[in-house]
Amino acid sequence: MNTLHDLRTTLGREAAGFDDTERHGRAAAVHQRVRVARRRRATAAAAAAAVVLVAAVATGGVLLGGSGLVEPAGPVTDVAVPEQVEVNGFPYELDEVRQVAPGEDVSVGTGEDVAVMLLATGLGDGSATLSTGDVALARVLAGQERSAPVTGPHGLAYVSGDLDDAPDGAQIGVAVYRPTDELANGFSYDTVVFPSDIGDRKVLNAAFIQGGESSASVVIRGRLDDFAFADYCSTTQPDLTINVEVDGEFFGSTQCQEFMTASRNAASGGWSQPAGGPGRHVVRAYLTRGDGGGEVALEPGTLAGIGAYRWTARRDVIGQPVPETVEWGGRRWMLEDVVDQAAPGQPVETTVDTDSGDRLLGYVTRGGVDVWWNGGLVGRARDSFPATGSTTYDRLAGVLLAGDSYEVTATPTDANGRAALLIYRPV
Repeated sequence: MNTLHDLRTTLGREAAGFDDTERHGRAAAVHQRVRVARRRRATAAAAAAAVVLVAAVATGGVLLGGSGLVEPAGPVTDVAVPEQVEVNGFPYELDEVRQVAPGEDVSVGTGEDVAVMLLATGLGDGSATLSTGDVALARVLAGQERSAPVTGPHGLAYVSGDLDDAPDGAQIGVAVYRPTDELANGFSYDTVVFPSDIGDRKVLNAAFIQGGESSASVVIRGRLDDFAFADYCSTTQPDLTINVEVDGEFFGSTQCQEFMTASRNAASGGWSQPAGGPGRHVVRAYLTRGDGGGEVALEPGTLAGIGAYRWTARRDVIGQPVPETVEWGGRRWMLEDVVDQAAPGQPVETTVDTDSGDRLLGYVTRGGVDVWWNGGLVGRARDSFPATGSTTYDRLAGVLLAGDSYEVTATPTDANGRAALLIYRPV
């Protein structure tokens, strides 16, 4: 057993040995329902249109709801969905389509890498919202039937759907997509890859720690300020840490992930953004166990490496370079607006209307900040960053879903703290 692929395969065989006599029946029923729904749509579309026209003429009218016309809700499992989608360069295949009750928690996995599409029919003038816990993920508005495929901040285990101002008979559902064995373009090894680009960052070089070794290094040439470094580590071993040093100086460390729920995107772990001038630089990633322990060799069941990325576009906000393009929730976003504070220590306040579509909220802070956003449909949400000192950080907070208006406030936690809000739109 030399690779994570071998280990996953072995665990998969063991899981298949458990006695779950209904599992295959459930899966077959789901896929059969999808196939039947597609055949029914293909053969009945013309007939359905004719029946609707005749019914309208015969009754002299249509059902009204709010200010618009409302057709009777068709089965949400009839909504046309693609067999395969691409999420940030990674291909996913349709696994199942199911109807869900409003407010029902639906299991979509065990926290692993899945993508989910929200489906809805018969909304009238209302809307449907998909969430995981307190985190809103996607929304379907009047006149729509499905959302873009989305992922969770740290994988997805459960999702739920809710209706707002929808008439009786409205239905919601989910289409669940699971990753294929294919990887995105980039520097790959075993089952993971440092993708060729992450927003405004383009990969230049990457290296993975080999069995029996404790470290791996990449060499770059140029100004350190123009680079960012992604470290990756997934493992079955306890208390394992990946550390990064630049030109022999320690820069930071990240706890290794549980490999069964770790992302295939090797650039999804920790990021280092050193400062420095031009020249030749060596970036080394190495493994330790616990805090302050010595280096340990990589053993079976662990996959670790380091990737070097060059920035292609950034904007300076409070002295911090922030990306013009980012990835979040399975989508790409472009910086649309920066809202700065009037003076140090003062809160930053703004209203974000999302009539034209979703927006992604981020912020920059020096000295710590509490960020709140309050929407009419999803209520109040919060994110905070307890930074101290003179270091400036940037962070993404969450999606402001379409069809709403949000009051957003960023309050510095230090008397002279600095803060700014970042608003991104979908690409």
